[in-house]
Formats: sequence, structure tokens, C-alpha cells
Amino acid sequence: MRNYTRTFILATSLCLATFLIAACSGSDGGGGSAVCKDADADGYFVQLGYFTLLSCGTTVDCDDSDVNKWVSCATCVDSDLDSWYSGCDAYTSINGPDCDDSDANNWVSCGTCVDSDLDSFRGTGCDVFEDCDDLNPEVYPNAPEICDGIDNQCDGDFGFGIIDEDVCYSGMVMIPSGCFNMGDAFSEGYRDELPVHNVCITSSFYMDVHEVTNAEYAACVSGGGCTAPAYSDSYSRGSYYGNPTYDNFPVIWVDWNQATAYCTWAGAGKRLPTEAEWEYAARGGLSGKRYPWGDTISGTDANYWNSGDPWDNDTSQVEYYAANGYGLYDMAGNVWEWVNDWYLSDYYSTSPTNDPPGPITGSFRVLRGPDWGSSAYGLRVANRNHNDPTLQFYLIGFRCVGD
Repeated sequence: MRNYTRTFILATSLCLATFLIAACSGSDGGGGSAVCKDADADGYFVQLGYFTLLSCGTTVDCDDSDVNKWVSCATCVDSDLDSWYSGCDAYTSINGPDCDDSDANNWVSCGTCVDSDLDSFRGTGCDVFEDCDDLNPEVYPNAPEICDGIDNQCDGDFGFGIIDEDVCYSGMVMIPSGCFNMGDAFSEGYRDELPVHNVCITSSFYMDVHEVTNAEYAACVSGGGCTAPAYSDSYSRGSYYGNPTYDNFPVIWVDWNQATAYCTWAGAGKRLPTEAEWEYAARGGLSGKRYPWGDTISGTDANYWNSGDPWDNDTSQVEYYAANGYGLYDMAGNVWEWVNDWYLSDYYSTSPTNDPPGPITGSFRVLRGPDWGSSAYGLRVANRNHNDPTLQFYLIGFRCVGD
């Protein structure tokens, strides 16, 4: 009898061990479905029998067909897709609870936790993704600085407290403050270039390294800040503005008002240069020279009439010729450039020394930087021109400065 009992107990133990091994190994011992499975991949396993707890631990799933349901079959869902869940009994690797699962902007304690500016960062009072300015979509933690006249970063971010961080001056160079002799040092030009007089630019400023291009101006037109040039051709090209081949050539057929509008649209307080700023920058730090680079000229220096350069007798690509001492291109040749000043032929006789603003009023605006249609004589850095501010012409363009 004792042998029979011992045999029964041993057989029962072997049977139980076999079943447990099968359960723990994910098999029912007969080649059937796995005991411990997670069909909906939510990290909780289906309960098929008593021994599931031994094989799967405590991660028992009450509904293995719905990733949003587990434990006690609570309604554990994310209806508003804000990555916060409502109605859950436990939270292993998810966010919750969500106090308002119908509004992606409300969660946790249902505080005022909204994303008013839709920049994916919520206003103050949120547990995560807190925004330091929920009214401006360009201001949020670690935002990139852009040219908009405000600081785009939050307290604690690198660069916080610095407005625009020089990003507005991409494509510009800083012109240092200083004094120079303005006018024709050789007395070989026109009467309005005299007398030579001392001028001081008391603050540094930024200037576009090249004349505003077709592509740059077209962006302003597309953005609603500018009106299109009067025509889309150039002197020898039937298709110029709007033709990708000439994107990096100076825009032409724009008047003084269009030039001013572009600089305003470009932001960061950009504007047209004063005549004094223009000549000071054009000289590139050289004193009393005929041209921005020295006293002599050839077709390798600038684009002018019959110079033999590759762009002879029409506009040239910006930055094709060497820059002057301040890193500015085409300060002689290519196109005339609108400046801010009204024109007065004898203004040099009454001009103040510091930062001359030009006459208070007038009929014509000043143009500087002779065009590709000028002779070598015309490209002198002291040469002045003027015209009606509404003139749109194929020889005229512009560039901007920034303070």
C-alpha cells in the first residue's frame, strides 16, 4: 500500500512539474497556444488559467485585444491623443491620469494647461512641456533665434536675453564707426562732389554685402511686403526677374519707395543707407582713393561699360568681383543704388560733421555706386547721381543697412 501511495505522489509531482514547465516556457505542453501572450502589445499578458500568474508575473491583462485596456478592465484610453490616459488603475510606462481626455490641452489636475499658440509647448502650470510665452509660436524652450525683434528663447536657455543674436544680419557685414573725407579728393568730378569735407559715422552699422537680388526681392513680393518690379526683363535679356538663371543678380526696375518697403519687410530695423554711410562703406577703410579698391581700374575690378568683363553691358552676378576692405561687393559698377537722402547739389557746403542725414526735403533722391552702363570715370566712389523717387529703371537697384 505504501509503495502504491509513493508511486501516486511521484506521478502527481511529475505531472505538476511538467505542467508548470510548460506554463513557464510559454506552451500548454501539447503544442497549443502560448499561455503567456500579449496580443495587443501593451505590456500586459492575457490570463488563461491559474498558472498564468506563475508564468507571467502580475502583469495580467483583462482584454488582450485592446491596447488601451488592462488590469481590472478599466477604460484606459487616450481619446484626445495627447499621450495622457484616463481611467487607468495603474501606470507602468504611460502618462496619466488625464483629467480631460476630450481636450489635448488639458491633463493632470485639469489646470490651465493649454497650447494657445500651437507650438507644441503648453502654457504655465503644466507638469511637462511648459511654454514661457504661450501667445507667440516662435517663443518656447530652446527655440532657434530668428529675426523678429524679440528674444525667442526662455529663461535658462543658451542665448536667453539677447534679441535676434545677429541672425538678422545674415548676408551683412558690420561697418565700424569712424571718420573720413567725403567727396572728390582729385577735383576731377562734378561740382556737387565738392567741397571735400570731414564726416564722422559715430556708430557702427551693418550693410548688405551685395545688392538685393532678384530672388531676395521675389521673397518679399511673395510675402506681401513688396510690389513687383515694373518689368521682368533687363537691358539685353528678355527674361530676367523670375528667371532662376538670374536669381543671384541684382533686382532692377524698382523705385525708391519699393526699395524702402523691402528694407522694412526684411526686419530688424533695416533701412536704406544715408549717402554718407554709403560712401564711407564704399571706401572700405581707404582714404582719398578714386575707387573702392585704389586709384586704377580694369575689367577685372568691376562691371562697367565696354570693360571686357564676362558680363559686359548688362548686370552681373552679385559677388562676382572682389570685395572691398569691408567685405562689400559691387560698390562700384553693376547698378546704381538708391540711398535715403534727398538730393541737394550744394549740400556738402552745409553738411554737419557727425552722421549727416541729408537735406530735410527735396524733389529727388540720391543714387550712388555707378552702374554697368557707366565709364571708368563714372565709377569713381565720389560720383553722385539723383532722380525722381518714383523712377523704375533697368540701371537701378539698392541694398539695405541695419543699426
